[in-house]
Amino acid sequence: MWNMPGPAPTILVADDEEMVLKFIEIVLRREGFRVLAASGGAEALQLCGKGAEQVDLAVLDIMMPEMDGPRLCRELRETYPNLRVLFISGYNEAELTRRFGAESLDLLKKPFTSADLVKRVKQILGRPVSVSA
Repeated sequence: MWNMPGPAPTILVADDEEMVLKFIEIVLRREGFRVLAASGGAEALQLCGKGAEQVDLAVLDIMMPEMDGPRLCRELRETYPNLRVLFISGYNEAELTRRFGAESLDLLKKPFTSADLVKRVKQILGRPVSVSA
C-alpha cells in the first residue's frame, strides 16, 4: 500500500492491450493509487483534459498503434513538464534503441509481475521530480 504522507499519487496508464491495461490498473488500485486507464494515446490525452487531472506518473506502453509511448510522453509533458514516466514494452532494448534513439528511459520489460510493477512505480515516485526521465 501507498504509505507516504499526503494523498495517493495519480497514475495514468496507457496500453493498447486490454489484458495488460486491466492487470496494471488492478495492481495499482490495490496498492492504493488513483488510476486513470486509457487504451491508447488519444484517450490518455482526453482523460488528462489539458491539466484538469493531476498526474504524478505515467505508465506508457512504448508501442501502440495510434500514438507510440514516446510521442504520448512528449504530448503529456506539454501539460505536465515534470511528469515522471515508466515505459513498458515486450520489445528488446536493441529494437527500442533503433526505433526511438538512445535516450535513457525508465523501462519495465513485459512480461512483468505485480511485484515488479509496484517496486518500479514506487522507486520512480520516490525520486525528486527533476531527476525523472
